[in-house]
Amino acid sequence: MASPRPSNCSPARPVIHPRDVYHLTVLMNPGPSPNHRQTMAWFAAAGLEPTHISSCNTVPGVLANLVEAGIGISILPTVLIAPQVKAGTLVASQCQPALESANLCIVHRAEDILPSVNAALAAVRGSVARSGLLDVSDQT
Repeated sequence: MASPRPSNCSPARPVIHPRDVYHLTVLMNPGPSPNHRQTMAWFAAAGLEPTHISSCNTVPGVLANLVEAGIGISILPTVLIAPQVKAGTLVASQCQPALESANLCIVHRAEDILPSVNAALAAVRGSVARSGLLDVSDQT
């Protein structure tokens, strides 16, 4: 969970529960995105729903900028907000209960075993692996 760093907040990584933040503005991608599913499932695990949701069909980096501007809070990949956390402008909280894992799958027709399909798959896997945002495992 990413949130702006209040002036009285310690640098330690705080533990945050749905009951602590359900009343705040929660920034997320609209459903059926993984971000939406993770966020709503986290609140649902505590029997809660956020009371103020702001959906934005954009990349997580923009959500991080909105959080940094004080617009709300968001569930984002920790590696994505590492520069803001290091600079002290965002806080990366540990979520309790733990967040669900999100999976990114590449799907293609079984009969499409052309070299161009394999080259495209390799390029996507390599790009995602280099980004550091996801754990890339070959589950073919």
